[in-house]
Amino acid sequence: MEMRERSLLEYYAAYWLKGLAAPSIRAKSGAIFDDVRFSFTAHPWQTPNGKVKRIGKALLRARRPASEHRFR
Repeated sequence: MEMRERSLLEYYAAYWLKGLAAPSIRAKSGAIFDDVRFSFTAHPWQTPNGKVKRIGKALLRARRPASEHRFR
């Protein structure tokens, strides 16, 4: 069986939905919300404008392998 790398869309879906493993509905929704918010928030190593540009690039590359986005 041949293995393939996750697409960027698959990577983020798995990252955001990992909160479904939490024990309660409140914990599930909180974990999912926190993970999605983290993905769309500029961090100390990023400028807000740089984050917006990176999100735009991610939308254009959603079906490509995740490694093509992470290291560019």
